[in-house]
Amino acid sequence: MSAQAIAKAMDLRSELPEVRDCRVCRDLSSYNGRKLHHRVERQAPGTYVANAGSCPRYLYEAFDPDTGELLTLSDGRCKRNDCPPCARWKARRIILALHVAQPQWMLTLGPLGVPLDVCRDAVGAYRQRLRRWVSPELQDVYFVEPYRYNSGRHLHMYAWGGTLAAEAVTRAAISSDLANSDHVHVQPITHHTNLGYGLKMVTHPLTADDFTDYLLSNGGRLMHATHGFWRGPDGQPASGGYAGALQRSHGQF
Repeated sequence: MSAQAIAKAMDLRSELPEVRDCRVCRDLSSYNGRKLHHRVERQAPGTYVANAGSCPRYLYEAFDPDTGELLTLSDGRCKRNDCPPCARWKARRIILALHVAQPQWMLTLGPLGVPLDVCRDAVGAYRQRLRRWVSPELQDVYFVEPYRYNSGRHLHMYAWGGTLAAEAVTRAAISSDLANSDHVHVQPITHHTNLGYGLKMVTHPLTADDFTDYLLSNGGRLMHATHGFWRGPDGQPASGGYAGALQRSHGQF
């Protein structure tokens, strides 16, 4: 160890807390930005060098006296939707679960004809009409997106469980005041290659406002799925939401 590293170590040690304040040595849920002064266990399970995708609530600094390095590490996630790194992490898992669920249809409605405060109720009415007029077995997940360059919002929906004729989808949208006939698009999904399209403002925001506006448009949620939408590779319902669908996939995706 060089003299410079030793001097740095001595300076840091005078400012660091006691061993009893070390997060690795204590309850892992109680950490809030402490500096650690014991040797960094680089291979410790669940601990890795922090990067842009790390949750800021689970960052900590650790000093390695063998190298003289002060590293920023991370060993967890808060998993809150208002935390951009955790929201991106969750969104990627949702996209993987969409590949497991294999939806059959993509619907796009917009601009939406209702204000934001009644949008969720209007979509609920729209879903009921689709099940009544298309199939009672219909399951779906939807995402409300603000327009990036214009005012207003639109909706993307993935669905399976019935044949969505354009006439029925349009009639349901008009009767629910969601959109007129010129703003309803239905297409079958033949290649499950772009199922993250509805979450692009979370996974690939162009500005910080993109992510904030998306959460506002969705009431703080990342997506809205019916109870039976998530299913395993065998087509059977998966309990536990999208996480349950991923677990049922046994690492296939």
